Amino acid sequence: MTATPSTKTVRVFASTLICTSAWLSPLFTTSARAVSFDADSTSVTTAPTALVVRHGPVIEILQSNGQWIVGTLQSLDEHNWSLIPTQPVDAEAILIARANVVAFFVTKIDTSSRGVANATSLRATAPTRETTAAAPFKSTLSMSTPLSLGILTSTDGQRLPGTFRVVNGKPVWEHRWIGAVGADIDRIASIQMLADRPVVRKLDRDTLVLLNGDAVSGFVETLGDDVVLAPIEGAQETIAAETSKSPDPIKGAADDAVAPTDSTQRDRHIPMERVATLGFADVPVTQRLGADVWTVDGSIVGGRNIRFDQTTGWSFSLATDWLESVRPSATTDNTAADAIAVIFERHNFLPLANCQALEPTVPAESFRYSTAQSVRIAQSDRFLLGCADISLDGPITASFILPRDVIDRAESAIFCGELVLAEPAPTDARVGVSIEVLGETPQQFILNAQTRRVKVSIPASSTKRGLLTIRLDDGANGSVGDRVIIERATFIIAPNHSSRRE
Repeated sequence: MTATPSTKTVRVFASTLICTSAWLSPLFTTSARAVSFDADSTSVTTAPTALVVRHGPVIEILQSNGQWIVGTLQSLDEHNWSLIPTQPVDAEAILIARANVVAFFVTKIDTSSRGVANATSLRATAPTRETTAAAPFKSTLSMSTPLSLGILTSTDGQRLPGTFRVVNGKPVWEHRWIGAVGADIDRIASIQMLADRPVVRKLDRDTLVLLNGDAVSGFVETLGDDVVLAPIEGAQETIAAETSKSPDPIKGAADDAVAPTDSTQRDRHIPMERVATLGFADVPVTQRLGADVWTVDGSIVGGRNIRFDQTTGWSFSLATDWLESVRPSATTDNTAADAIAVIFERHNFLPLANCQALEPTVPAESFRYSTAQSVRIAQSDRFLLGCADISLDGPITASFILPRDVIDRAESAIFCGELVLAEPAPTDARVGVSIEVLGETPQQFILNAQTRRVKVSIPASSTKRGLLTIRLDDGANGSVGDRVIIERATFIIAPNHSSRRE
């Protein structure tokens, strides 16, 4: 049953924010007016506005120039964002052109606006301009949404929490606010009957992990009350026939030989109630339409026409045909579908965690016994925007390579993120951080007891070098306890002209 707005509670997905955006100060020189500006321009214009309503979710917006702006969202329409920045305290609403926004995430939900009805939600106090500015908490992309249901991940990268069912002999995936989605095996990358059970995916075969921990490989023929699994030989022959036509066949497809499904070479029928996870053959993610939308219930879906206002709250429509056919209406009727993060152009947004990490090395003038576990990348699917935290133990030099397709289609890029001195840290900690982005001049930063967090935004005129290098030095006070976490590390990609035409 959908709760009315007056009875809705609110889930807190992250603590609030750090208000250190000194670069914003020139923008807020007017009062009782809305300020309109272009992220790529230094000019500021003003326009009369109605009385500002100081309620709404606190969000952080990533602009196309690599800068984050923090504030209370007033509205989002086809053309503009209306936002009240958190700094300075007396700032009025500003307008940001929608085309200049790459991504955003919600750091706090206001209980006085459209909330979230959920029995396990945590109740938050609506932030005021004064309390937000006086108590700037750390914002985080780490997800806290409990995924107590199962999870279906599609081949186009969408994630749907829900429950597997068989209705009139047909398999469906029951999703909270989309409805009963047909469980077409051609669209499924994996199914987790229990969200906390990891999926096993192999290149050339489907893999079932049973509740008792046993794994069974083969080729899934059908889904229903039983999973019908064909012998592995049949699966290998099918994969071989398909990949032999490709100029770049699947590597390692025959590396892990497995015994037949059973001794009689017949299909095996396994009751679905015995299955913990089902991972289909690991194939590249297919392309799809729409922005990437993270929602309150833990879903990640393709969305379009994303809107927000003080009356109806968040709203968007599903962008992929197979989901839109189940739910053609916008999401204003269900707060479980409220957006908590969005990437508007996924092809122009590349989390550093998605790049290949090279073997770390120790700077020539430094020493450490081992580089094992000196670079740790968190699990991307547990972070909004896919921007997993990356932890570095110094002294160390860590390098990351951009994917080949990004290098080929990109004209330029901006690397942005936030360097954080990991806690607990010695009181005299002093860490030197050097970042070289795609062959540009290395940029130097210092983290210490007084400056524990630094936001970075570094442009690169070309992506041809394809290499990002981060170096941690001891900062002159020794390397003991020198650990730096890189949060929300990502590249904003500017495609070349040929890519735009395509």
